[in-house]
Amino acid sequence: MVDRFDLDLDKPARTYSSGNRQKVALVAAFATRAPLLVLDEPTGGLDPLTEREFRRAVREARERGQTVLLSSHRREEVEAVCDRVGILRAGRLVDVATVAALRRLHRSEVAALFPAAVPDLSALPGVDEVVGDGKGRVRFVLAGPPAPVLRALAAADVTAVFLRESSLEEIFLAYYGDTGR
Repeated sequence: MVDRFDLDLDKPARTYSSGNRQKVALVAAFATRAPLLVLDEPTGGLDPLTEREFRRAVREARERGQTVLLSSHRREEVEAVCDRVGILRAGRLVDVATVAALRRLHRSEVAALFPAAVPDLSALPGVDEVVGDGKGRVRFVLAGPPAPVLRALAAADVTAVFLRESSLEEIFLAYYGDTGR
């Protein structure tokens, strides 16, 4: 595990960066064969190569029959390593959903630029909150499959499309509605 996570054991622990301290915790967790691993925000401070190694280590732990309980606010991390997602609200477990169910809640913010008239996108499936600026720019929220919207954009000679995916927090707020709590 030390080699896999590229942990430098020749340095004094007090000189470690936060990323290296995180590696120490991961090495300790994955070196055990405990039936349950509880990992709280485990990839904070890690570089992308170490994050990839973390994901491999999680898969291997699962293959050995270990249960990995991951606490994370990062949607891409949850989607990469989890089968099910538990949703906490006010410190209580209020729902358990599959990752596929979480993906169905996915909403993207889309902005598009047109050289001329902006097409009416509001009637397309999954499109909501359409706002145009009258200068060939439109913003909207897309939930669900993008194919109908992509066809409409292409037919209208779109010149640029910008996409921002929802954060895990935004997905959870959409799931429960923003109650201010």
